[in-house]
Amino acid sequence: FTDLSQITDLGQWLQDLHIADKILASGPYQGKTRTEAIRENWGDLRSLSRDVVAADGTLDKKFSTQILPGWDKAELSSLNKFFKEHGEGEDTNARANVQEKLHTGALTIKITQARFLRRSDAKKMRDCDPSVHVWIRNDHQMAWRKKPIYRTKTISNNRNPTWDVTFTKDILTGAYEARYKLPEEGWLAEVKRATMTSKQKRYIEEDRAAAMVKRFGKDGLRIKFSD
Repeated sequence: FTDLSQITDLGQWLQDLHIADKILASGPYQGKTRTEAIRENWGDLRSLSRDVVAADGTLDKKFSTQILPGWDKAELSSLNKFFKEHGEGEDTNARANVQEKLHTGALTIKITQARFLRRSDAKKMRDCDPSVHVWIRNDHQMAWRKKPIYRTKTISNNRNPTWDVTFTKDILTGAYEARYKLPEEGWLAEVKRATMTSKQKRYIEEDRAAAMVKRFGKDGLRIKFSD
């Protein structure tokens, strides 16, 4: 989260977003540059954000069609991304929800069948009892999740089982997921959660939300100086 009032060099701000400080060809500020128009109408980015940025971080259409026309799709996308990441949301939880959506994707897996599996007990002429367990691995942390995200039903005494199932799971990007501690897994963790007070649960959620909006993850920003 960035204090927008601290960004005083609007030209550098646009340059960081890879947006040119063009002269406006139409609208109420025709003939002025974009930064001149922003400074004259709002003064700073905080005032701009409070006036034309919605709670979810998206710009009001009047900004690009009436007040400062002439932005292309790529420029508007960069602006929306900036205000979603650094805008003044209603609270930490609201900003955390926006950040989580930006770093969440849907993983869809289809499990069809298996063929010619090994027998579990050849002496008794018994086939195996197969099932499929699906785990995910966080490559940023170089670690597998302890608990599978999906399990098929077990098919008894069958070396050529057919499941034909499809499931979808929302997952976070590895680097973003690494920002906060994942909840414990297993039956013991479930017992712990069941015995928590509402106050303890609230503290955990607040810590998680705060970690979600931190820009540089759990290790902070690392700076290296060289001669």
